[in-house]
Amino acid sequence: MSIEQRLKELGLTLPQLGGPLGNYVHAKRVANLLYLSGKGPPENPGGTLAKGRLGASMSIDEGYRHARGVGLVLIAAIKDALGGDLDRVEDIVKVLGMVNAAPDFEDHPKVVNGCSDLFVEVFGERGRHARSAVFALVYVVEGIGQTGGLIAQPLNYFLKQTYGWTPVQVTAYLTVLNLPWIIKPVYGIVSDFLPLFGYRRKSYLVLANLMAAGAYCWVTQITSPGEIIVALLLSAYGMAISSTVCGAILVENGQKFSASDSFVNQQWLWFNIAAMACGFIGGQLVERLTPAGALHCAAAIIAVAPLIVVFAGVFLIREPHSRIDLPEMKRTFASLLAAFTLRDLWIIALFLFVYYLNPGLGTPLYYHMTDDLKFSQEYIGILGSINSAGWITGALLYRRFLKGITAKGLLNLSIALGIVTTAAFLLLWSEALAAAINFFSGIATMVAFVATLSLAADYCPPRAEGFAFAALMSVTNFTGALSDNLGSFLYEHLFHRQLDPLILVSAAFTAAAFAFVPLLRLGDKRPGEPLLAVNG
Repeated sequence: MSIEQRLKELGLTLPQLGGPLGNYVHAKRVANLLYLSGKGPPENPGGTLAKGRLGASMSIDEGYRHARGVGLVLIAAIKDALGGDLDRVEDIVKVLGMVNAAPDFEDHPKVVNGCSDLFVEVFGERGRHARSAVFALVYVVEGIGQTGGLIAQPLNYFLKQTYGWTPVQVTAYLTVLNLPWIIKPVYGIVSDFLPLFGYRRKSYLVLANLMAAGAYCWVTQITSPGEIIVALLLSAYGMAISSTVCGAILVENGQKFSASDSFVNQQWLWFNIAAMACGFIGGQLVERLTPAGALHCAAAIIAVAPLIVVFAGVFLIREPHSRIDLPEMKRTFASLLAAFTLRDLWIIALFLFVYYLNPGLGTPLYYHMTDDLKFSQEYIGILGSINSAGWITGALLYRRFLKGITAKGLLNLSIALGIVTTAAFLLLWSEALAAAINFFSGIATMVAFVATLSLAADYCPPRAEGFAFAALMSVTNFTGALSDNLGSFLYEHLFHRQLDPLILVSAAFTAAAFAFVPLLRLGDKRPGEPLLAVNG
């Protein structure tokens, strides 16, 4: 869809762009960047100019509306400078908003959002300018700091080599770390209802990342499995709380702009850019250091990452002060209770459970590559990076080729890709084949995540978006932990460390999800389109 068509669909008309009011031009192009002169809101219908001061004679809603009007003027200036072709815009890089406000006014971001929201509505992901940088930063840190990130290979190797643990023991040990992710809805409720130090988001973000950083610092000093699991559990709580805060923002804005699929796509793109680096670094650490040394060095590196989010939360995030609002709390609580009665929400939860229930290959695959194929730890780390590169490629391919597909078609495609790439592990005979299989497996997994997570976001009811999305993600986290344990149990006790039967069973479980897609009754719904918009 062209930008002109999008404007027409939104019912927006660009104002006439008059001549400059002084010795300047509306726009100046330098290389591939277009700089715009500052603009004010367009004239009112009666020909008068907007006047007033926020926090005194003008409300936030009025300011928001005027900022939106400024955005229309800026788009008109862009169109004029680009010869009438708005499709030439690749990205909105930065917006500088200046608000005429009373000295005690603190809600400047809510006013400037009028312009920001308009840009996203019109240009989609291209309109998401520099104010979203912290959002990407959180997911980069999550990709580094999750227990499946940089610490994963050093920890597996440490437990295997130092204590001689079996796949079942390692998987059961790591299952404890899924608890913070399974109870994510609790964090959503707390942050929504109880502002901390006057903020609903940034305070929780800062404290959660401080806890994660401290926990990883502790890991650098210990070797006992009991102490390590306690420290990693604290880090997992920090990462889960941080993820929940950003997930709530993702859903609220995804439904607002009909862009849930784009947001999920961007989330996992940044996550896997970090994961790609972690796979390579983790393999190098294990290959070159002792098991304990690799574990401690990985923990020290990870401890730095959350501190970046702490800095951003303190100095870069501007959030208006909040306080406990009992009437709003009652309305939101009523919405949460209503969410439990929604048939559609239970259906999507059941579907996610079935979709993600397949015996996991993760730990068995690591043991198979180490003990049977004799891959070096360095190369196993590189394979993790290659898999993450596949995720990134999948994100880019989705943006380029799959944006127009229906939600039903995307789900069926993701299941088909999952079956093929899982079965491909039957060909895991050499390092070259392992690289190719891991790359295409990453692409398939990325498509699966966009298909299912955007669907979950679209099903979330109004006023309970954050809680409902966190609850649905808890289903996937619980199912993932169950699948990992099931896969390790079958590999060790039923298939006697033979990987091929486990691969066939996992592919068969994946295929079973085909039967449940019709239950969703998606029709021609497209990813990112809220369910209420379809039904209404």
